[in-house]
Amino acid sequence: MAPSIKFPTGSPSRGTGTGTTDGEILLISSHTVGPAAVDANVSYTRRSGDGSTAPRDATLWALAAGGPVMGSLGVAVEVFGFPGTSGPAGTAPTSALLAGPTYQARPWLFFDAGVIRRLSGPQPNALYAGVTYNAGRLPIGRAMR
Repeated sequence: MAPSIKFPTGSPSRGTGTGTTDGEILLISSHTVGPAAVDANVSYTRRSGDGSTAPRDATLWALAAGGPVMGSLGVAVEVFGFPGTSGPAGTAPTSALLAGPTYQARPWLFFDAGVIRRLSGPQPNALYAGVTYNAGRLPIGRAMR
């Protein structure tokens, strides 16, 4: 479980924010099946405001899997969706498929790229690329023996 809060630091008139305070709860279920990782996530967001710049309530879901293919090369596949929202800033439901290769350059450095293909709704098709860098662990508490 990963709760979060976002404060209204951007400007709706400049297009840099919604002007809302958002509270979110993200439920994460991660499992290892052989060499593959499998994740299921659901989220609920509640926003302040009147719903004119962003829907007051929003949800999402995602099912993902990834793992090694050969050596440092791997693959990631995800199906995700955003159920529709209501109000002045409401949107239609949407779902999409994400898929692409991953490359582990070092134990702490990953690269990924791929495509996002709309399955339903107004989700745009897209290409993506990313880098994940593990900066280390936060020194929280003492290790137990």
